[in-house]
Amino acid sequence: MKRVGVLVFLLMLVVGCSTNSTDYQYTFLGEGEKWEATFSVMGNETFKGKSYEHHYEDSFVLTYKGNIRELAPVKQLVYSYDSASSGGDAKLNFDEPLTTKSFKNSSSGNGAKIQEDEVMKVSKVVRSGRDV
Repeated sequence: MKRVGVLVFLLMLVVGCSTNSTDYQYTFLGEGEKWEATFSVMGNETFKGKSYEHHYEDSFVLTYKGNIRELAPVKQLVYSYDSASSGGDAKLNFDEPLTTKSFKNSSSGNGAKIQEDEVMKVSKVVRSGRDV
């Protein structure tokens, strides 16, 4: 009888201390007439008994699809991206003609987990002499 009690105790101990860890990686893509955007996130969720831990790293890339010469008059680029559980923004000022067509934001943390089926809303404002 003692063996059964010890076995039950050990089984409860193992089950109560078990760890379930899940990695995930999602990529969201979108594009308009002149710009395209990519939002990538990878993270890990760990459940251990009653505790929960979450960590993620994400990156957002906004890319102009046209010729870089068309960006020459750009003096300021403001963009934002938002979903139900993630988002970011940037305000970039330029004194010289641009030498890149891609603009990137990255972050990491332990906040809310973005879901695979979320919708990401992107907006941008370009300040120059003309629309690009």
